[in-house]
This record gives sequence, structure tokens and C-alpha cells, in this order.
Amino acid sequence: MTSFPFLAVWLATAAQLPIATQATLPTGETAELAAEQLVYEPSKQLLTLKGNTLLKTEQLTLRADELIYDQQAQRATARGKVMLVAQGTIVAVADEISVDIKTLEATVKGGLFMQKRNVDVATLLAAKTPEELKALGENLITLSGERIRKTGEKQFTVDGISFTPCDCKPGEPTWRVEAAGATVEVGEKAILTWPKVYVYDVPVFALPWAYLPLAERRTGLLLPKPQRSALNGFAIEQPLFVTLGESYDLTLTPGYFFGAPAANNNLPSFGIEGPRLHTEFRYHPTEALRGRLALAGIYDLRPQRDVIRPWLMLGELNKEQAGGEARGLRGEASFQHTWDMGNGWNNRADLSLVSDGNYTRDVQADVLLKEVQYLRSSAVLFHRADDHYAGLDLTLRQDLRWGFSLFQKDYLLKDELHPEDPARTIRVREEQPFLGPNTFQRLPALTYGIPERPLWGPFFGGVKTELVRIAPLLRSFGDEGSDGIYDLRQGFPELLASGQGNGQFNPGERESRLRLDLQPRLSAQVMVGEVLRARPYAWYRQDVYLRERRGNFSQRGYPLVGLELDTELARTFGPTTSLLRHSINPSVDLRWVPLILGETPGDYDEVDTAVTTHRGGVQAGFAQGVVEVHQQLATRNASGAVRELLRLDLGQPFDLGYRSRARLGDSFARARLALDRVSLESVARYNLQEERLTQFSGTAGINDGKGNHGYLRYDNLAVDGSDQLRRGIDTLMGPSSLLSSAGKQNDTATRAQLLVAGGRYNFPFGLGLRYEAVVTPNFQQAVLTGPGKGATKQPIGGLFVGSPLAQQVVGVSYGPACDCWRLEGFAVIRRNVAVPDFGVNLTLSRFGTFGSGG
Repeated sequence: MTSFPFLAVWLATAAQLPIATQATLPTGETAELAAEQLVYEPSKQLLTLKGNTLLKTEQLTLRADELIYDQQAQRATARGKVMLVAQGTIVAVADEISVDIKTLEATVKGGLFMQKRNVDVATLLAAKTPEELKALGENLITLSGERIRKTGEKQFTVDGISFTPCDCKPGEPTWRVEAAGATVEVGEKAILTWPKVYVYDVPVFALPWAYLPLAERRTGLLLPKPQRSALNGFAIEQPLFVTLGESYDLTLTPGYFFGAPAANNNLPSFGIEGPRLHTEFRYHPTEALRGRLALAGIYDLRPQRDVIRPWLMLGELNKEQAGGEARGLRGEASFQHTWDMGNGWNNRADLSLVSDGNYTRDVQADVLLKEVQYLRSSAVLFHRADDHYAGLDLTLRQDLRWGFSLFQKDYLLKDELHPEDPARTIRVREEQPFLGPNTFQRLPALTYGIPERPLWGPFFGGVKTELVRIAPLLRSFGDEGSDGIYDLRQGFPELLASGQGNGQFNPGERESRLRLDLQPRLSAQVMVGEVLRARPYAWYRQDVYLRERRGNFSQRGYPLVGLELDTELARTFGPTTSLLRHSINPSVDLRWVPLILGETPGDYDEVDTAVTTHRGGVQAGFAQGVVEVHQQLATRNASGAVRELLRLDLGQPFDLGYRSRARLGDSFARARLALDRVSLESVARYNLQEERLTQFSGTAGINDGKGNHGYLRYDNLAVDGSDQLRRGIDTLMGPSSLLSSAGKQNDTATRAQLLVAGGRYNFPFGLGLRYEAVVTPNFQQAVLTGPGKGATKQPIGGLFVGSPLAQQVVGVSYGPACDCWRLEGFAVIRRNVAVPDFGVNLTLSRFGTFGSGG
């Protein structure tokens, strides 16, 4: 497709050529010529080769029924079953190719050029017919053109170009791109003039100019991304992909969000409006190092709003904002990075932050993603070896429950009379900034550990120590007020009176602190008889705290001894090529903490809550245990690979009391089934004493391996958490839930439930359907009908309405069997949104997706 200089071979003195011969080209390259018949007409200076003609050079092989060279016109023509293999993977078939030797301008009739993959050159050269050549391998790109002119070693211009960058049936593509003209650099790019995209013979869209990469990683414009949602109205984004070498690339996506229209002269509480730029940088220079950095910024033209009550905005009441202050620059950032530096050294980072707590709710319409209450970021540098672990880590959390900014000051809003027109009311800021919560972070932590290793005889020993600072990012105290709880339920004056957000450390507020945690461990492995394994163990946890504001020390320490007992009964059956193994593994784990010395200065993390403490000196400990039975059915094939088919775990934790009342924990059952196409997994926890279900979670999936799949996930949780959720890292069950009788009677009000179900099915004739539903079964929405509407969250007269169906996504698509393109229309129906979001996506193989997402 790219090398027409071979035709200069016919410039040689044709009358001296035998039927099979070699000739030297002007470039010095040797060419091989062969044919069944050769005719030379001196009067016309015309050379004709007929019958299985062959022209072969180091760069290409050309076959045709007939080759004609006109010496006077300096023009060569190949006719009849023309087949070309050039530069290894470039092939062409045509009825006729006519080339001007001087300009290398070619006119093609019935021509089809293909760039092949997953096929070797020898196989391509061995093809005897055009049909056989077209069918070999996969087509990376298929191209045809009316007139081709070579402009460089790998460059040429094409008039009347038509191509398909996917593995459609050659000559019969289900979609294609046509253009008046194109400049093509083989394996690099194509610059198109007035391109049009056709699906079958239906034009889908057209552009005045387009840049198309012809390889996996080439700089160029990707398809534009128009979208429309009830949250942000119409938006358009145009990605630009920039290659920065084989291991680095950058995607720049400028766009504009036009914003959702006002309803009844009131702007919606959430959403964005204005220009936006999203940047994503990716790197993967080695197998050990990879990462991704994403930055997005928008200049939000929507009016500023109350930091706690987002439905209150600056400006005149009951009117769209006119001339008021915009929200200004907002954005998000994320960074994922992993690096195995060798010799046991590694580092990882997973960072996420947004400019303010409302950013996610403004940008994300999905009912689940917009309810995320915290963003967690972490980074760690560590060294791991067989005999130790040493690490430095950092963990940050950003509170998204309210709209507080990350770096700017925030204000509450109040209503005042307009200074120039007392008949009008406007909404203005409070004079004093309103401070958000000072979320405590892990800033940073140093960890050193020696894993358990043989000491002498059956004994093993290890130790772990950690020095950590737990503090807010910019302050040394929480500033929550005298009760130590950040609370927004009171009014502005009341909060200031309690000391919350006043910038001063008050008694009762949480303060930054250092903690040194030391935990030596000792265990043994012994056999009791021939079938019972016993593992006695003991450790001691000692914590020392330094409070940064008060400058004083405190400590807490406790010993822990325990015993694990387990055995296994197993049986194998079936043929050796598909051996089945069934095992039953009962076990008992007992732990005893005889006493707890000292106390924590407040519970900040899982180490502080490792055991339940009470204030004041030496405290009684506890004795706990858990009995479990594990069953497993697994298969092993002839190669020795083992795959678990079925697993069932049953367990019962218990508290023996030790100077307190004995009680049972949550009885639990876990099950997992994994077959070729079906997977099931569930866990259930039930409290026998409180007679209530504390957790039921289950997932189910089916996949036929052909793109058809279905899934179901259900969670039903007690809002105070299950026993497993409340337990500390050193205990086998958590403290009592202290559920009141009233709570038992109104158990549905103390539960969180979520059901997500969906699937996709592609019919044999190309039609595809997908559906997903998000259901909150116990959802209730208050309807306010009395005085003060909008000022309270409590229902009047106990009236609740609202569908538990929170969100639905319905999609209908169509695509050919080769899956080179797929056209989908979809609708997203959300609770409390009157008009669904509609969209259309067109996915073209190797060309991208044109549409609105969803």
C-alpha cells in the first residue's frame, strides 16, 4: 500500500528480459520478475507480462494476471486479481492499479488495502487468491481510495478515501469513515478532510476535519463527548490524547457545562455551570512502576451557597442569580502509584481530594456515588524481607458530609432587606466564617515488625511496634466544642457559645497526640494425638500516649493469652483427571485478657478500641471464644491445579463474662459457590439474645462468557453494626449493642438496606439489552404540608411517601456480529427527578465512543 517505487523496474530494457529473471532497480534494490508469457512491442515501447505474473523485492510481493508497462508514458498497470504484500503486514487486493512512475500517483479500481495482525508474513505470501489473502489474520484497518499519490517513504495522499479501523469482513464493513481526501502516514496517523461516519449506509455524523491515529498509541483527537443530565443540563467535552513516548501519555479534555435550567425561578441546589478542563497523565515505564495522575478544574458560574444548607444561595430570593458572586475555581485530583524498587523496597500511593464537600454531589448524578461521605487517601513506603517489615505511611480523610471547602473560608447565609429597596429581600453572608470539622488524620506512622519465626522447639516469636501521630491536618485540636462532637443541628450563635469552631482549645475537645504501640508475641505449634492441632499463644499490647495540647502522658496495657484448636476430616473421590476433595475443619479459638491497666485518652482508631475500657485505674478483663466449622469442596485437575467449588462456614462467638455477664455474639454463616458460569456468595449474622438479624449480605452473578451476564447484590445491616463490626482487633466479639426494646419494635427504622440488580443480554441478531436497578427497600420520604414548609425535616401528621426504587438504567443497543460498532440508547430514571436522563452512545472499534456516557 505504501511502496510504489517497485514499478520502476519496468524502466529496464524489457526486450532483454526472459520469462523469469532478476533486475536491478534505480535504487540498487534487486527485483525478481516471473510470468508465463512476456511480449514486447518496440514500436509502442510497451512491455506486457501475462499469466501468474510476479514481481518481488525485499519490501513487497506483487501478483496479478497481467502487468503492462508503457515506456513512453512512463506508466505501469497491473490488472486482474491484483495482490500486494508490502512491509510485512500491509496487503492489498484490486481489480486494477495504474501508477505514474514519475509522480507515483496511482489510480485504483476495485482496490482494498488492509493492515494485518496475528498472522506471519510467510502465510500472507503463500496466499494464492485475493479471497484467501483477505481472510487471513485480523484487519487492523481496511482502506480503499480512488486516487493515491506517494509523498514520502511512508506517506501518501488519498482522494475519495473510505476505511474501517476494525476487523470487519473485508470489502463488506458494517461501518466506515469516508472523506473527500486524506493524508496518510502508514502505522501513524490519517488527517481527514470532511470525514463522514457511516453505519451501513446511514450517515451518523460529519466533521470538517479529523485526526485519526492508525496505531494503538498515537497523538490525536478522540471522539467528542456530548452529554445531558438533569443535574447539569447539556455539556460537551473534547478529549485530546497526547503520546509522550512508549510508556507515557496524556489526555486533555476541555469542555463546557451549560447548567440545569431554573425551575419556578429557583436554581437547583446542586450542579455546575462553566468551562472545565480534565487532565489525565499515565505512566508505565517498567513492569515494576506504574501510575496515574488526574486533575480537573472548573470555573463554576453558579452562585455561591450556604455551606450547610445548599438550597440557600446568594442573591435575590425567588429569582435566578443576577450579578452575584460565582463559586469560582473548583476541582478534583487523584493519584495512584505503585513502585517495586527492588531489594524488598516498595512504595504505593492512592490519593483523592476535591475542592469542597459538595463537588461530588454537583458533578456525579449517580445515587450511590454522590452519597460518599469521606474520601480516603493513603501513601506508604516500606521494606519487606523474610525477617522484618519496616514502613512509613500516611493516611488522610476528607469529610464530604457538608459543603466545606478544602482551602477557602466558608460562610453561612442570612436574609436581609435590600439596602436600596426595602421592599426586596436578598441573601447575604454572615460576617464571620463558619469552620468545618477538623478531621483527624494519620500524620504519619512508623511501623517496624518481626514476623513470628522459630525460636526453639515448637515455639515461635515476633514483635510489632508502631509510632503514630493522629491529628487534624492544620491544627492540633478538633475544635468540636465542649462535648467533643462536631454538631450542626444547633443554630449559629448556640454553636459559637459551645466553643465549636471558635479557634480555641476548650476542655472536652479532642486533641492531637502521639502514640507508641508495642506488641511482642509468642506462640507454639503442637499436635495432640494424631488429628488435633493446638496453637497456644500469648502477647502483650502496651500503648503510651502523649497529648500535644496538654503535654502529659498516659498509658494502657494488657496481656492476652489464647488457644486455637482445630482438626480436619477429608475425603477424595472421583477420577484422577477431575479429583474432588471434601474437607470438614472444626476449630475453637479462646482468648483471655485477665486485666487492663490504665486507659486511653479517647478512642481515635482501631488500636485504641482494641479492647473495651472503662475510665479509672485497673479494670477487669474478659474471656471470649468462637467456635467455627468450615467445609470445602474443591476439584483438582490432571495438571494439579486446585479450584474451590463450594465453601460453607458456620460460627458462634461468645463472651464468658469474667466478672461481667456472659452472653452470645452474633451467630454467623458464610457460603460461597463458584462454578464455571455461576458465582454465589453470602454472609448472615443473627443475634439470638436480641432476636434480630444484624447483617445479611449476598451477591450472585452469572456469565456465559459471550458478553451476557447478570448480577445481584443485597445488603441488610443494622445501623448500629453487627457484632463483627463492633469488635476490636484483639477481641473475638464486640461489645453489646445496647439495643432498647423500642428499637426492637421498630427494627426497620434502625436498618440500612440496599439492593442492586442488573444484567446484559445480546441477542444473536445483534440486539442488546441492559438494565440496572438500585433499590433502597426501607426508604421513606417526609411530605411537609403544614406551616413552616421547608424549614423542618420532620413529617407533619406522620405522612411518608416515596418509591424505594432509587435509580434505574435502561439501555437498548444494536451491533453486528464482528462487534466493530455498537449503537446504544439509554435512559436513567432517578428518584425525585421528574425528567429522566436520556442519551445515545455509538462505540466504534478502534475509534472510541461518541455519546453521553451512562
